[in-house]
Amino acid sequence: MIEIDRLVSALSARYAAGDKDYWMPPLVRYDHAYMGAIQDRDVLLFCLRRGDRQAQIVEAITEADFKPFPVKPLPNLSFISLIQYQQKFAHLKSVFPTIRPKNTLGEVISESHLKQLRIAESEKYSHVTYFFNGRNTQAFDGEDRIVEKSPKYDEIEANPGTRTREVAMKTVEAMSAGKYSFILVNLAAGDIIGHIDNWQLNVRCAEDVDKALGIICENAVKEGFAVVVTADHGLLEVTKHEDGSPSVEHTLSKVLFNVYNMEALLGDDVRSKECSLADVAPTVLHILGLEKPREMTGRSLIRRIGKPQKCLLVILDGWGLGDDDPRVNPIKAASTPWFDRLTSAGVFLPLTASGLSVGLPEGRSGNSETGHLTIGCGRVIPQDELRISTAVGNGDLRRNETLIQIVEKCRKEKVRPHVVLMLSEKSSHGNMREGAAVVKHMESGGIRGIRIHLVLDGRSAPARGAPALLETLRDFLGEDSSAVIVSAMGRGLLLDRSGNYLDTTKKAYEGLVSGEGIHF
Repeated sequence: MIEIDRLVSALSARYAAGDKDYWMPPLVRYDHAYMGAIQDRDVLLFCLRRGDRQAQIVEAITEADFKPFPVKPLPNLSFISLIQYQQKFAHLKSVFPTIRPKNTLGEVISESHLKQLRIAESEKYSHVTYFFNGRNTQAFDGEDRIVEKSPKYDEIEANPGTRTREVAMKTVEAMSAGKYSFILVNLAAGDIIGHIDNWQLNVRCAEDVDKALGIICENAVKEGFAVVVTADHGLLEVTKHEDGSPSVEHTLSKVLFNVYNMEALLGDDVRSKECSLADVAPTVLHILGLEKPREMTGRSLIRRIGKPQKCLLVILDGWGLGDDDPRVNPIKAASTPWFDRLTSAGVFLPLTASGLSVGLPEGRSGNSETGHLTIGCGRVIPQDELRISTAVGNGDLRRNETLIQIVEKCRKEKVRPHVVLMLSEKSSHGNMREGAAVVKHMESGGIRGIRIHLVLDGRSAPARGAPALLETLRDFLGEDSSAVIVSAMGRGLLLDRSGNYLDTTKKAYEGLVSGEGIHF
């Protein structure tokens, strides 16, 4: 059975010093030397999902010409990811291939020779580009992109709207430029501030986002844009669990859909069928007067009255339809005239944004990645979490050719295996049961002493929830496991995507590879 007491003691000491899991500095196991040192010829399995947040650390580990900071040459390291993260990492082995859908909304608009624009804060830039485009990093012909840098972590509480107003003003400038037929804008604050247990901050966030939405809608009238407003998942609308404990994770809430500044009626059958995020892209195409490709299984939620219009799609990130009680829902406690208007008139509809409707397991809350992917593709894409959990459950993982090869390599060449896994049960970045299943599979093949490197959550799990999750991981691995936990660090460091390599990725790399950190 894996030993967790030393790490739990180290975590308790860091908690007493004020640290939380999300930004936990590297904790590294020393028994005369660092137990988790990654050497050339070792095997390193990254059992994390998605693709946007892994890029910086994967670059540091695998790229021979990596420049941002000095790294240890590992030309013979066998690096295997759970899924293929981005096209630039296609040369690296992965356990599961990545699904990259064709004929997404952006692709259809591009092939119709119309200009389009994506606008977001840096925190959500990958969502309006990579995920919205069907997990493709390259922009389509005629697609422009604008990014506004999100506030730093220590600046967030002073900026409850994050960069929402700045994003709104750039959207106004883009509309007035007169060259775009379609503009996608993400208002990110709800999914940033909603993860913070601070009622007043949540209320101020809702008000700032609503003001930005108003700026966009008012100017859309001047510029002749129809405005489709929706959200990718719920979060901000729920602050407490039923037992009274803070809720800072994504929810199962439905999200709004409405169209502003356009004469339209609801579609004939939308009241009789459940509507979802997959219906947004076909609706946008209907507004633009473009034909829906056969790959899109969603349908337009409206019947347009009049000619096609330019279209602006606003995604309120992390903004669900919650309880009407202003004592429990900060959105309802806030002054939000535009949100109130869009949820009480016109062609308002609630859309499902979680579980099977966005390609996740039943009962799983939605997230920004699945939300933007589903919206952009106009269909349900089986998400990596569903595909991986299915493979674990039906035994396909044991028959996976890549894992069979890795077990054989470890056995024949006596190389040391490392597994990086997310210490979480709900994160879109990974579920510890997936990484643990890989460990158990390797152990069943005779591989002993696997080094486990943990990524602490603190966002989709309680801010200081690692000790309890460690017990769950220990139980899942079982009494016969010979694996050793050799490092643990916050996802804010290892999964940073801000481009701040020196303050985040460098610390994570040195902790993971060389054992520079706090000893336990």
